Amino acid sequence: MVNMAKTVWGFDLSPGSKTVDVDIRTAYSDGFLTSPKKFPIVFKPRSITHQKVIEKEYETMKSFFALYKD
Repeated sequence: MVNMAKTVWGFDLSPGSKTVDVDIRTAYSDGFLTSPKKFPIVFKPRSITHQKVIEKEYETMKSFFALYKD
């Protein structure tokens, strides 16, 4: 939930060019684990200030992320 809160803090989220299927009968995959099917979404920084903070934090953590690169 913290990750989601940080994402909402930094980005405006909106549907892509297509409509998003929200019908409980068709929007989710069947099987042992139920999960939403892929859907179009656009992530746009809320402001230039938000963008700078996100870029700064990414640069700070880049070496850590490199440990998990294939």
